[in-house]
Amino acid sequence: MECLLPDGFKTESGMVYDKVKIGEITGRQQNYLMDIKSLQSGLNHVDKLLEELIQGFYTQDGNQYQGSIKSALNRISVSDIETVLVRIRENTFGNIYFLKGKCTHCDTLNDMKLDLSSLEVTRTSNEDKDKIVELTLPKSGKKAQLKLMGLDALHKSWKIFQKSQSELLTATASLALKSLDGKNDPTSEDLKSLPILDIKYINDEYAKLGGKIDTIVTHECKECGKDFDTRLNVVDPNFFSLT
Repeated sequence: MECLLPDGFKTESGMVYDKVKIGEITGRQQNYLMDIKSLQSGLNHVDKLLEELIQGFYTQDGNQYQGSIKSALNRISVSDIETVLVRIRENTFGNIYFLKGKCTHCDTLNDMKLDLSSLEVTRTSNEDKDKIVELTLPKSGKKAQLKLMGLDALHKSWKIFQKSQSELLTATASLALKSLDGKNDPTSEDLKSLPILDIKYINDEYAKLGGKIDTIVTHECKECGKDFDTRLNVVDPNFFSLT
């Protein structure tokens, strides 16, 4: 299966690689997706799926990236990764996916059916790839630069949610920053003294950055009849189980 990426990456020569060819899950991958001990250590299964099932990165003209798959994975965005994972699931089991979602109005658990091929993908223009986004924070007046989160940030996010709930707000916002007040790669500690409106501004502006695959599923509750949203968790090993 061929898959267009929301962002892709641009090399120093100006070549844009925003298309991948992917395979399907075999017994090898299913074995480690079922290895509970291994899965408890983090998102290593995501790395393995990407490294083993991405067969190549290509330009729109069909030129193949000559570097390693691993090196390319360190250059693509979280949105790219989510898109590839959805297409791996789709290529393996088909486009229909069944899931459950709890209504946010009455707490009823609903059975849901989703067509993965219908998920909307918004792509970044070639002109905006690698574009540096500079911000002036509204309360402190400090200067900041945004960056697209990638595979490394995905792993860090998982660790934050698992182990660092006390720093959840500042730690996750720091992953979106290339620099803050002249300091490169700021940490959670650097954001603790920022006004909360500045942190909100960082998150809001990051949400506008780069391409996206829409993993928010809207469903009408069978009990109360109201619409509610459920986010599709594409890094969960269960996403790659037959439903």
